Amino acid sequence: MSVRSGFDLLLRTLKLPAGSEVLMSALTVPDMARIVEEHGLIPVPFDLEPDAAYPSIASLTRIITPNSRLVVVAHLFGQRVHLAPFAEICRQHQLMLVEDCAQSFCGCQYGGDPLADVSMFSFGMIKTATAASGAAICVSDRQLANQMQVLLQQDPIQSRHSFLLRLLRVALIKCLSLRMPLAIFVRCCHTFGLDYDRLANNAAKGFSPVQLMRRLRQQPSSPLLALLIRRWQSYEDDVLKDRSAQGRWYGEQLGAFDNDGSNTWWQHTHWVFPVLVEHAQQLAMALRFAGFDATHRLRMCVISPSSAGEPTATPNASRLVDQLVMLPWYHELPDHELLRMAEIVREYHGRPLPESAPHDSLTAISDRRPSATYPARGRWDRTDA
Repeated sequence: MSVRSGFDLLLRTLKLPAGSEVLMSALTVPDMARIVEEHGLIPVPFDLEPDAAYPSIASLTRIITPNSRLVVVAHLFGQRVHLAPFAEICRQHQLMLVEDCAQSFCGCQYGGDPLADVSMFSFGMIKTATAASGAAICVSDRQLANQMQVLLQQDPIQSRHSFLLRLLRVALIKCLSLRMPLAIFVRCCHTFGLDYDRLANNAAKGFSPVQLMRRLRQQPSSPLLALLIRRWQSYEDDVLKDRSAQGRWYGEQLGAFDNDGSNTWWQHTHWVFPVLVEHAQQLAMALRFAGFDATHRLRMCVISPSSAGEPTATPNASRLVDQLVMLPWYHELPDHELLRMAEIVREYHGRPLPESAPHDSLTAISDRRPSATYPARGRWDRTDA
């Protein structure tokens, strides 16, 4: 049903001891930490690098304890994190490495980093290769994958009616994102004192907090499965290559980062185009009144340190989320409109995030294969529960 469903299924299968720690990128969608807590586990956030979307190795190293079992690294905004240093830390401490690729789909030829134990891809409503909902979970350990499959088959199947309503909802949101309907909607929100960001985020999210665990634990319906398979098999890499090149060009128009051409297209597909600005709400509002569907934060939140353990400071992630504005980033937007949007961003001194992490070049894309780095069974295995 979603990456959150797959993550919940993984934790249900592992059956980790109560009180085990799941170390997570501090900036993520709100439900990920809640899912961890629903399993009696403790989410522990590790911070990001300053003014960047990639996680901090130093922050992760500081929070590892004997109770740590999993590390969840989120690739944000279309940019891929270099996993090698995280994999080495996980190897040293016998931790499972999970990569959240919900925002970094790189085409159907890529099934995740071979250094990760689990890779999770989203096909949700606003994702690159949307199927309105659904996810693909790639697991390197065949035994674990089979156990997850058996458990999934015990869940109820999503109704076709539910999936049809989801498709209609997607169509409505798409219509509202067109320039004229958007301008009318924004002005109505302004007139009646409604929070546009809250309304937009509520429309795009999958499940309400009350429904969350019940709705997560469903098998996808046959129409959803068929659409997922079609999207996975037929998505053309050229679309991603063009968007990546356009993202680099746009960053140059904003004059904010120096691209030396060393990154390949899949290292940053520019799923969205975030900018950092001190007055984020004001910039987002100015862009909306100009006819651009900009949002503040895009449903992202900073995981709060658990009261059960030592406080974990994540100042970089907190500052980042407060200053983020997501620019509309559609393939159909002509260059002259992008340049008009750039003028508004420059007026507010907005700047893009750095395009690459402060590490060596990423591991090359290859077919998904089990990692030889990890033992077949570790502290995270269900036999230890």
